[in-house]
Parts: sequence; structure tokens; C-alpha cells
Amino acid sequence: MGILQCQECGADATYNIQIDIQRSPVPHLLQSYDAPNAGEVVHISALLFEARRTLSVVNAEIQKISAAWSYLREKRDALQKSIHRHDSLLAPIRRLPADVLRHIFSLSLPSSPRKSSFDNSISPLLLTQVCEPWKRCAISSQRLW
Repeated sequence: MGILQCQECGADATYNIQIDIQRSPVPHLLQSYDAPNAGEVVHISALLFEARRTLSVVNAEIQKISAAWSYLREKRDALQKSIHRHDSLLAPIRRLPADVLRHIFSLSLPSSPRKSSFDNSISPLLLTQVCEPWKRCAISSQRLW
């Protein structure tokens, strides 16, 4: 017996699959090349019929469980993404006053003169690509330009 939770209402859903793997009625034939007699054919056919029926039930249950697993993984991934996105809203850098941010920006300037002030892979242009508030702060800082 196992327990799953209903995707609709959250209630525990139990499943009870009886899986009986029958012993072979003809173990001596499994270790030889002898053909089964008429009575053994009947027993083997019955075992195969029941085993295939049980296998079909087990496969159906596996499909249900796989669907539930996929659903839960999808929800988990969405929750992790939401948590990550909202965690960033609480980052201390978001609460820095503009003057402190401008000072930090000025510390990021290259120490040697550069050939082009239009290189967007280094400060100050790089700072304008982080987010809109940083862009406004960097553009408004005369010390960077």
C-alpha cells in the first residue's frame, strides 16, 4: 500500500495493488530445453495471463505517479523561481542611498585612462546596464563622466 496526495484537493489518496509474483509451476522446464506437456501449458498460460494483467495495472499506476511527480517538480521549480526573484527585492544594495551608490560607482572606475569612454564592458557604461535605478544614478553622477 502507498500514499499519494490528490492534486485537486490535497487529500491523501492510497493505492493498494496486490502484486503477487507467482512461483513458476514448472521450474524444471526453466532449466532445460524440454517442452511442457498439456497440463503444464495450461498452468504456464494462466501464470502469463495473470502476470500480464498485473503488469498492466502496475504500469498504469506508474504513469499516475509519474504525472504527479512531474506536476510537483513543476510547482517546485516555479516556487524556487518566485523565491529567488523575491529574495532579490530584499537585498541591502536596494536600500543604499544614492550618494553612497555614486561613491561606490566612482571606486569602480578604471585607474588608467582608456581609449574609449564608449566601452560598455567597463565602468561607467557597464553600471548603466545593471538596472534602471543604477542607470539613473550613474548618469546623474558627474564624477563618473
